[in-house]
Amino acid sequence: MEKATIRVDGEDAIDLAISSGTEGERALDIRGLRAATGMVTLDPGYGNTAETSSAVSFIDGEAGILRYRGYPVDQLVEHSTFLEVVYLLDSGELPTSEQMAAFEGRIAEHRALPEGFENILEGFPAGTHPMQKIATAIALVLSLVVERRVPLLPLITAGVVGVFGGLTLWLNDETFIKLKPTIVQVLLAAVLFGGMAFG
Repeated sequence: MEKATIRVDGEDAIDLAISSGTEGERALDIRGLRAATGMVTLDPGYGNTAETSSAVSFIDGEAGILRYRGYPVDQLVEHSTFLEVVYLLDSGELPTSEQMAAFEGRIAEHRALPEGFENILEGFPAGTHPMQKIATAIALVLSLVVERRVPLLPLITAGVVGVFGGLTLWLNDETFIKLKPTIVQVLLAAVLFGGMAFG
């Protein structure tokens, strides 16, 4: 593995590993820097910092590049459906028509509203504020979770996506917007791995 050597005034030199990213970019692995020197790095706005190594996404905000699994996001928006992109993110490749049909069948099994849910939502008087409807829907879903009739993982995923969507609108910060896909993917990966580890 390639290494870079850093020497701080009068201190012993330390070696840092150099890794390569999915697009051939090179990065210094500074995880051991603080332990070895007591120093940290300063990178306002994280313009020179990669948050993680990812096979799912590549982002270069300065060049306007965002790719998922090697595909430019603008091409996915133009030529792929939402579920095709979900399949791509999950499996690493766009689905064949047979794979897509099987995937859509699995999704359809889980997207039906729980029994009685529609009746409750349709029972609201005309003019009911949307936030009251949302609060009621959340209470219904949580009651079903307590009864173990709705799987927890999709709810956590929806929560993460909802929170970060709200933060994007509220913060309106370019750096956050650039980092958000990576943060969301790391959180969703943690949720998925946690779900697999703990059943």
